[in-house]
Amino acid sequence: MVHVFCRRCLDQVSDSRLLQCSNRITCPLCESVTYITWKRFDELDDFKYLDQSKNEQSKSQCEMCDKSNIAASKCEDCQEFMCKECHDYHKMHKKFKSHTVVSLDTQDVETVLKDDACMQVATIEKMCKEHYVTRLIDEFCLACSKPVCALCMSGSHKGHDTEKLHTTVVNARTSLQVASKALKSKLPFLESLLNEAHLEKAKYNNHIKNTRAEIQETSERLKQEVCRKIDGITRENISKLDSMEQADNAVLESYIKDVARSKMAIDGLLYMTENLLKFGDKNDLIETFIELQTRLCHYGHNYGVIMPDIFEPLMKPGSIKLNELYEAVGSIERDKKPMTTSFIAVKQQPSSHLVDNDKAFTKIHSFKLGFSVDSVVCTYNSDVVLVLKDTHLYFVWADGSLKRFCTMQYGNVLAIPVGHTRNSIYFCLSNKKISSELFIFCQNTKQVEKLDIKVTFHHACKINNNTFLLLDRSKFTFYEIDNEGRVNNAFYSEFMAKHATFFTSINCMRVTTISRIIISTNHSLYTFTFTGRLEQLFRDENSSFCQICEDLRGNLFVTDREKVCLFTPYGHYIGDVLTSAMCGVPLSAAMQTLSIDGCGNLWLFSGYDYYYDNGEYKASKTKIDVYSYT
Repeated sequence: MVHVFCRRCLDQVSDSRLLQCSNRITCPLCESVTYITWKRFDELDDFKYLDQSKNEQSKSQCEMCDKSNIAASKCEDCQEFMCKECHDYHKMHKKFKSHTVVSLDTQDVETVLKDDACMQVATIEKMCKEHYVTRLIDEFCLACSKPVCALCMSGSHKGHDTEKLHTTVVNARTSLQVASKALKSKLPFLESLLNEAHLEKAKYNNHIKNTRAEIQETSERLKQEVCRKIDGITRENISKLDSMEQADNAVLESYIKDVARSKMAIDGLLYMTENLLKFGDKNDLIETFIELQTRLCHYGHNYGVIMPDIFEPLMKPGSIKLNELYEAVGSIERDKKPMTTSFIAVKQQPSSHLVDNDKAFTKIHSFKLGFSVDSVVCTYNSDVVLVLKDTHLYFVWADGSLKRFCTMQYGNVLAIPVGHTRNSIYFCLSNKKISSELFIFCQNTKQVEKLDIKVTFHHACKINNNTFLLLDRSKFTFYEIDNEGRVNNAFYSEFMAKHATFFTSINCMRVTTISRIIISTNHSLYTFTFTGRLEQLFRDENSSFCQICEDLRGNLFVTDREKVCLFTPYGHYIGDVLTSAMCGVPLSAAMQTLSIDGCGNLWLFSGYDYYYDNGEYKASKTKIDVYSYT
């Protein structure tokens, strides 16, 4: 795999990513290693298709005149190079009118010009390496996958299957163009992914900023709460200590009073006894001896007061455990579901898409109807489809035969088919008075009934026989309803809300067999999952997508002006399967719709016989082309 970089880009990243050592660089795309010398990037190969100067030096000179002019073309019949003047003369001369003239460009790539048909076919002008002097390469060996000349075909490549070289080049160019267009269609989706990634990154960084502020705010708040709590506990402990002090002091004061009274009583008794012994006579001593003796003995045994029990207050230290702090403060953890809600790139699942598209389609029927079909209702049976004209339903067979089925009596309104079951047809009716309403037509009773749907919607399509999908474009919300109008599920599309301007005009909505919602606008094809997430986006400013249909193998056909494009049911572009060039005849620019019948044939409905009405052209009749591709 060759990757191309400009010299400026290589120089800018040489010091950081590419240059890992003195003689080795790593490709920033595929990470493959390339060894170079001390000359660094000067030894890398130049991209040859941009090297114009070298190519100018390798041009041949004119072989039909003596002016030494640079050759601008070559005549394959004359086998001579021509300058511009000789080329013009060669074209005007009657003798050389039928000759095949090859025009040379600066890349050795030539264009074969058939003067009569003005046909341009790209080919590569090279001389045969083995027979360089006499022979040009004009054939391609299919067995050896190698360009050869006529002498090679009669020599080493004798008996091999060959084809014209210009045919091989045309097929290769077409394949490259289709592959390039398919890959180019991924760029809008990648751009959307890139934009969503930048948005998600900004949202994530903003979330980190807010979370960091929340952590700091939580810590400060907890600090204040803890300080307030500690202050409260401190005040509470001091209050308890004060209460204990007051109670203990009261006890001690009472004890002190009791001891003081006891001391005073003893002091008085001793004073009385001492005075009696000192100053009393015999009579006084005899009279008071017994009482004093008793009191002195009593106080001798009970002179003290029992000390009350005082339990001194102590500060019991507390403790804080680390895990309790984590529980109190909190900790950073990952959320259980991702914060990003944007769509992501998904790997394309294999589907049974067509191969050799230009050869796969064969027109088996082509006919015209005498009226303009408003819409294709459904495939009725085998090679029969049911179409709607005004309020009349018609059976149309692949051979062009026609039969009226019935008339839906609900006024002259535009009916937009939504889906069908075995006995019922669902459709939306719209006029100035009726919009966003779903109706059911019962084939048995031939009656039209309105479904009682409580939600507003703008587009509808069938999911399966029992459920339908509605889209409220103003609220960017999808609703899943059953066949009685009850809402079973609803989901919101954030992508539609962010890109509301892209969905102002929706041409078609369809649910594929692998449960993907396909929505077409003028230039884009969107693929949503049943969560409202965008999964795939194809955008082409030169396209005008209209109708969508899917076969049983998962092939998704989308009309685009004068061609039909093929997509996978995941919304990946495969290529163009029906174009004017492939069909050999111009396709109508007014393809209305397409359908696939029960036999697996593709029906293309297009208008013709136009008339002018209120400033626009309208088709009064419909042309139907039936293609087989199975």
